[in-house]
Amino acid sequence: MKKLLAILLTLALAFSLMVPAFAVEDEEPEEQPVIISAPAEDEETAEDAEEMTEFDLGWEDGSDAGYAKGMEQGKADYDKGKDMDEPDYPDVWDGETYQEGYDNGYIAGYANGYTDGYMYRYNEGWDKGHDETYDEGYDAGLSDGKAGTPVDPWDSASPMGELEDYSYECGLNDGRSVGFTEGYYDGYWEITGRDYSDDLAIYEKGGIPGMVNVMFNGKMVQFPDQKPEIRDDRTMVPVRAVMESMGAKVDYDQGSRGVTITMNGAVTTFTVGSDTYKVTVDGKTTTGKMDCACYVTAHRTMVPVRFLAEASNYQVFWDEDRATAVIVDTVGMAAKIDESFTAINNILAANLKLAQGKKQESSVEFSLKLTLYDESGKAVTLPITGKATSWTDGTAAKITFTVNAKDFLQTALKSGLDLLDSISVDLRTAMTMDPANLTATLLLDENGCLYAQVPGLLGYILGMPMKDNEWKCLLDLSELGVDMDQIADGSLTVGTILMSVLAQDETAFELQDVLDIAVPMLETIFGDSSVKKDGDKCTWEIDLATLLGALPMEDGEDMLAEMLESVDCKITFSADTKGNYDISGSLKLEDEGTTFMSGSLDASGSEKSGKLSLKLDIAELMGLDLSVNTSTRNVNTLPALTLPKDAVVLEEEGMFGMDSLSLMM
Repeated sequence: MKKLLAILLTLALAFSLMVPAFAVEDEEPEEQPVIISAPAEDEETAEDAEEMTEFDLGWEDGSDAGYAKGMEQGKADYDKGKDMDEPDYPDVWDGETYQEGYDNGYIAGYANGYTDGYMYRYNEGWDKGHDETYDEGYDAGLSDGKAGTPVDPWDSASPMGELEDYSYECGLNDGRSVGFTEGYYDGYWEITGRDYSDDLAIYEKGGIPGMVNVMFNGKMVQFPDQKPEIRDDRTMVPVRAVMESMGAKVDYDQGSRGVTITMNGAVTTFTVGSDTYKVTVDGKTTTGKMDCACYVTAHRTMVPVRFLAEASNYQVFWDEDRATAVIVDTVGMAAKIDESFTAINNILAANLKLAQGKKQESSVEFSLKLTLYDESGKAVTLPITGKATSWTDGTAAKITFTVNAKDFLQTALKSGLDLLDSISVDLRTAMTMDPANLTATLLLDENGCLYAQVPGLLGYILGMPMKDNEWKCLLDLSELGVDMDQIADGSLTVGTILMSVLAQDETAFELQDVLDIAVPMLETIFGDSSVKKDGDKCTWEIDLATLLGALPMEDGEDMLAEMLESVDCKITFSADTKGNYDISGSLKLEDEGTTFMSGSLDASGSEKSGKLSLKLDIAELMGLDLSVNTSTRNVNTLPALTLPKDAVVLEEEGMFGMDSLSLMM
């Protein structure tokens, strides 16, 4: 598992070098930046800016003229029964002179006008149909909102797309569908102030829109008399209705006002009016405290919903948008899922056990060849090589990279490819940089936070320039629900991974729906029903048809068949309990009998070594050839697997600072 982590992290860095150059602000504004690409044009003068304005004016005039002409021609073609002849948009979207702007604007305007002209009868019908049904939908939304019985308005509207042409009748049909739906939404919102889609999800699961609901393992808890309520910012629920829906026994003593809950071998007791409770398991009693004191209203004992987690040993999540407390038996659901994945879970447990208590060091060598095509169609190969060393104690890990991008940069500069035109670095960095010796460090700490430290030129290439003591958090696994303790103690399973990732406040409401899709797909890939065993070696073979066949598709057979005619994808994966693994895969995409994309993946290894080969070719666009080799040994000591004391963690700006970059593809 550690070698796989090292390979994946190596791949992440190697693939990031495939990304074209990024525009980066100078670290030291007062210093003159040094451009490492082909000479860029001088900054625009006031005269240049004025010429660009002339271009924009020309575009606007040309667009208006082209639109009118295109509209005229589009109407004529439709009236004559000709097929739509969609014009091409201009290839040039910039320039300097008024005439250049006019010429390009005319072409674009003509294309837009032609489409609108050809569809003029459709648009007339659409507008009329929309007006006809909007009020009807609005009234329906008001009515359903008052009754608390929302529906999917698309089911009540005319079927959109039933007619597939550009006729008045088709537009009328589609306009009616959209008009009714938009009216329904507005009417429902007017009367309730809530989104009908959220209320519909609640209603379809048996809840009551507009009130606090409680869900247990995907089913709404029914409250025949007293409903849940919000008091002092706490969600309070009738304890008997909720606990009995989970299979518990609830007893109430009128004299002492004491409540006893018996469930799963645990006995929980508390007194009405108090905020403390006791839990007894196997003769041992512990005391806990509720968020607030419980109370009685309408002859029902109300408790804070979070208390239910303590009384049941389940997890409680809160869906803010739907005002629903979602109670999930994560342990029980994980165990149920794992019944279908015993083979892969045994391999996972054995490999985690191999890593327990060991300090290991891995050496990694990788080579990447990226092939791009210039404007003439000539292939240009850009090579990158590098080495890495990783250390792990079974939970935390550290990887240091040394990348040689000298040939990549030189070849890119000579080729004329527009990959490096926007990379600029400050003078201090330019004087010290060595493109043959670029460095980076990744650190995964015991809490599951993945940090990157990328100083010098490589930081500029990746769009995340840093000083030597600066780090950036790329990913927090704990926020994704990954339990680092389960990695450390070797208790990870398919079920626990799914429940950790999917059982969150934002996703718990749809948890069962997602599992109904995800579990059959995963079972198709590496479930017990798909495994072939040879001793302790297990092999899974999967192709695209089998994988897509596991998806719940309604009326999608024709689309599936069409996709399979042009796509061929196969993957074979095998592993055993001794740390050995093999992965092979192939991909081929065709268009009218011509292959325009192909690829292959081969990886194999053991506890001590591993290798990976990845190839991808997209006709006349790009090619990729990546190879990785690893070797691992046990060591007595490890470097610190935590951030240095002088580390400065930069504010998170997304993976590799992508939200502040401009791709120059």
